[in-house]
Amino acid sequence: MVPHSVDIDCNVIRSYVHEFWQEEFPKVVKDFDLFILPDNTLEISVKLAMIDLDMRKRFLEKSEYGLGKILSGFLDYHQKFYINIHV
Repeated sequence: MVPHSVDIDCNVIRSYVHEFWQEEFPKVVKDFDLFILPDNTLEISVKLAMIDLDMRKRFLEKSEYGLGKILSGFLDYHQKFYINIHV
């Protein structure tokens, strides 16, 4: 099988990320931004409400898993992605 590339608009990714966090963590995410780096790595920078360390860990684990499924399954994006948390 020949690898292929997919061009995805940042706004499309943003809408999926926004919808995921609204469903899973409606009062936790205050704001976020995302960037596609030159090597096609996705970087998501998210500002969270004041939550304890255990909740931050849960947020990160659930976000990595859920967004990973969305990015690969719905958007055919199989590159690395990073989530930077700001509190």
